[in-house]
Parts: sequence; structure tokens; C-alpha cells
Amino acid sequence: IDNVARQGHCDFLFDVVEPFPPSIIFKIVGMPLDDLREFRQLAQTFMSSSSAEERSGAYNAIGDILTPVVNARMAEPQDDLLSVLARADFGGRRLTMEEILNYAVLLFIGGLDTVVNAMCFTTRHLAEDSALQNDLRAHPEKIPEVMEEFLRLYPVATPMRTATRDLDFHGIRIRKGDQFLCLLGAINTDPDFYEQPESVCPHRREHHVAFNTGHHRCLGANLGRLELRIFFEEWLKRIPEFRLDPDHPPRFSGGYSISVESLPLVWDPA
Repeated sequence: IDNVARQGHCDFLFDVVEPFPPSIIFKIVGMPLDDLREFRQLAQTFMSSSSAEERSGAYNAIGDILTPVVNARMAEPQDDLLSVLARADFGGRRLTMEEILNYAVLLFIGGLDTVVNAMCFTTRHLAEDSALQNDLRAHPEKIPEVMEEFLRLYPVATPMRTATRDLDFHGIRIRKGDQFLCLLGAINTDPDFYEQPESVCPHRREHHVAFNTGHHRCLGANLGRLELRIFFEEWLKRIPEFRLDPDHPPRFSGGYSISVESLPLVWDPA
């Protein structure tokens, strides 16, 4: 943040936020930061590409990079998450190498892309709502509640589910075994459940499903919330009122994750 504060402009994705959540995941897992950009690109390909071949290739590439790391932690545990998994006792047995590797791949795919995009969509909204932006700058204690609203309005994941039985959903026939994508953004703005679903209401009592729900709830939800709170406390403290760059509009892409490809901002430096 300090590197761009005096410039009066930045591409928020590339210049500020892209290294932050991935570097935390790398430290938790015990990976060197040298591989960060490559992992981020692979995770983005997996989450955003419409090509099954590209997605499969990205998943396998992440697995290939992580395999020697997992093997090393199983042979000689250290003070990191993979070592915790390698030492853990699950009902009298240890996890297999394949189980730990699958968990590690899932952790990297989820942790390297989703929080980055959540931060970008939050910043895009604040850049267009100066009143809310300045209110949070003056009252940072409001940030956690407002972050929940941004998670509700801009969920970045579209998880896939498999039907466990035949059912009729609003006139659409779904058979057991059919796969479908859950549009969390539609669920989170359902007017039958939420009052003023398109508005930011910090004291809203209804829960959202940005982190999914039930058995499939995101295990990284608390880490994601912590990252969002700390980042925006520091960002709003260091950067004066910012807005979208009128000459360079933001760019987005779809897929299994709704991603920001570029987010140019401008402000008047102090």
C-alpha cells in the first residue's frame, strides 16, 4: 500500500492486492514465496477458464509442484499446515499422501483466487460510493459488518453440486446424478428473503451463503474475513478518497470464479 500511496494511481489488482492473500497461504503451508505468481496464475486458470482441458492442466500442474513438498513434510514434519496434516490421527489412521495432496491443491486454489477477487469487488464498490468509503475511513469499527454485506453482494465462487435424488425445481427437472452450478449471487439477493437485496445494509440480520453452507461450508471463511478486515483497515488509513480511473475501466471475467482482471484507481495524493 505504501508503495502506491504517493503515486495517486494504481491498478489495485496487480500493484496492491494480488500478492497479499496468496502470501499468507504460502506462509501457512510453508512454501517459498518465489512460486507465488505461478501458483496465482494456475489458480486463476482453474477457476476462470471455460476449457475443461485447461482447467485439468492447471489442477495437475499445481499437484505436480506440491507433490515433492507434501512428500518432504511427511518424511520430516515442520511448523506448517501440511506438517499438521501429516502428523494428524484420523480415527486411528494417518492421512495418505494422496489425501494430503488433494487437500493442499484445494487449499491453494481456494486461497489464492477467492480472497483477491473479494477484495477487488469490495474496492470497486467503495470507489463508486464515496459516502460509504469515507464513513468506513472515519469509523473503521464498522468494517467487519460492511464486509459481510460485500461478501453477500459479490460472492466470487459458483460451486458445483451433484443431485442426490430426482427433483423438480421451479419447473426444471433435475435427475439424480445431474451436476449443476450454484449461483450464490442469486441466492444472496433473493428478494423473497432479503429486504432491499441490492443495498448495503450493515446491520442486516439475514445470513448469506457466500461461504456456502452445511457440510460444504468454506473452511477458510474465518481466515478470509480476517484478511478482509485487516487489509481494509490499513488501505483506508493510508489511501485518501479513491475512485475508478475514468480513462481505464475495470475488466472482469467469468467461470467457476467471477474474477477481476484489472482495477485501475486514482486519488489525490497527500
